[in-house]
Amino acid sequence: MQVLLMATMASAAMAVSTTNELDWSSHYANAKVQAAEEHRPLLVVLENSDDPAGRFDQDRLASESQRELLKHYRLCRMDVNTDYGKRVANAFGAKSFPFTAITDSSAQYITFQASGSMTTEKWEQTLQTRMSGQVSDASVRRVETSKVITDWPTEAVYSVPSDCPNCVRNQYYR
Repeated sequence: MQVLLMATMASAAMAVSTTNELDWSSHYANAKVQAAEEHRPLLVVLENSDDPAGRFDQDRLASESQRELLKHYRLCRMDVNTDYGKRVANAFGAKSFPFTAITDSSAQYITFQASGSMTTEKWEQTLQTRMSGQVSDASVRRVETSKVITDWPTEAVYSVPSDCPNCVRNQYYR
């Protein structure tokens, strides 16, 4: 049990990168769980590393005020060129990149989403108004995570369909 816990913690630590003293997770499911446990909103940035216009602009993180605002969030940044990144983008309905989404403090509802680059003023205003994690908009929607939480095996695992209703509904059996 202890070995499994240590292995899980090590893999979670490897899924975090540091940008300008901020910890960006590269695994959506881990970041979502952590955000919910910490009662902080989750800020998700999906980017296309193959397209200069589809990359997240790191220069916007240069100012101290922006870094301070980002410390109120659990951060997740993913490349949509990976299989897992594609599933996350699909779950969010993201079609153009960079794509930014912010959840409430329970990480259950999207309170903001936008595609493309934002001006520095819009970015700071969005971070400022969403950092409490309160749901105050009628335009929020539930985060769809059923198809992105687990990295499913690529080989056929089941010889018969699973009896699990979630597996059947999401067609996870092979």
